[in-house]
Amino acid sequence: MRRYFQGIEPTLEKEINQYITLKLEDGKTFIYVNGRRFIQCIRLVLNIQKDDIPLYDEIESIDEAAKVYNNHVYQNRIVRGPMAAPVPNQSHDITPEEEFWGHCSNLQAWVENDYDTRILMSNISFPLLRALSKAGDPVANRVYKEEIALRLEGGYPSVVQYILAQGYLGEFSPDEFETILASTGLIEKLSSKSKVLTSFLSACFRKFPTLSEKIILQILNFPNSEDILLSIIKRDISPHKSLGFLPYFTQSNATLFLTHLKNVFVSLLQQGNEDIREKILNCVHAIEEQLSKYDGNSILDRRSLYNDRFQFIKNHMINNNALEQFDGEQIKAKALQAKNIMPSRCKYCGKVIPKDEDFCEWCGHNKDDDDKGGFFPYPFIFKPPGGGGSMKAVAVIRNKSAT
Repeated sequence: MRRYFQGIEPTLEKEINQYITLKLEDGKTFIYVNGRRFIQCIRLVLNIQKDDIPLYDEIESIDEAAKVYNNHVYQNRIVRGPMAAPVPNQSHDITPEEEFWGHCSNLQAWVENDYDTRILMSNISFPLLRALSKAGDPVANRVYKEEIALRLEGGYPSVVQYILAQGYLGEFSPDEFETILASTGLIEKLSSKSKVLTSFLSACFRKFPTLSEKIILQILNFPNSEDILLSIIKRDISPHKSLGFLPYFTQSNATLFLTHLKNVFVSLLQQGNEDIREKILNCVHAIEEQLSKYDGNSILDRRSLYNDRFQFIKNHMINNNALEQFDGEQIKAKALQAKNIMPSRCKYCGKVIPKDEDFCEWCGHNKDDDDKGGFFPYPFIFKPPGGGGSMKAVAVIRNKSAT
């Protein structure tokens, strides 16, 4: 089964290089990688006035430009599949054909600059670069990890968050990632953003657990290290804003993160470094306080979670009576009673018979007629036995006695 509808003839088509082709199909521009549709292009309009140009002097990527221009960005996301469509009610004085050639120009510049991810939005450039690498593009293979490392080094929060969320850290080996940390000063750049730093540390703990102590030790050597770590530990995850089981998952993730962080602190404490001993003790105390708020032990204990759910079933699904009050015979009796009062269907016409009724108002069939025999339905109904209740096979017969 193909992922996308086939047979749409492109209005325009432009080959950017051996691996990338753009096609205009039904007024929408799509990027094809190695002959397969990959992504739909969505426009990003930056209408920059002359007076505003100085605001962009320090901009190093289109992500940062979009942030500066945030109040005027019409669309900043990617969509996939045949149902992909731009946001409605946007009026721009460009045709789909003009937009197509604009996308071609952007992709051409991106290719000519060896897939520099700063030229395109990160949520387009990184997936496209990964797809090109998998397709065997030698340039993509060469620059793929370099681009991830460079954007991490840039330390721009939204880009770092995107790289973490999409699992791009998994492209590196522990040795490669340790080199990146040592050469980029990434942790120091993220230290002022507690949310981003928390996501970064959580991803590092999962992907590179052997580097946990080195990463935390690097933070502990910062002048304001205790404030940085306490802001991470005490960060409010606001579970009350979530719905359903999301509060559990949010607290569970926070508990796992804090527990791992506590183990790292304990390990560093055992190494006997007196310069950071007081900081570590303060952080461990803060973690224990935070875990007590999350009731971390019950969250980590899966058996306890199952017991809590079972208790909920006992209390709320069986009329608030404990399960122990019912022996086997009582449970069977209640099940049989429930079965007897459930609505049934007429064996002749298939219509539903209400609870506690033995008579079908539709065809006149009584369940006792099965034993007596000789039943024939009302004169206006003709339907073979066991018909199932559908009206497709019902024929109307004239009632001769009424004429």
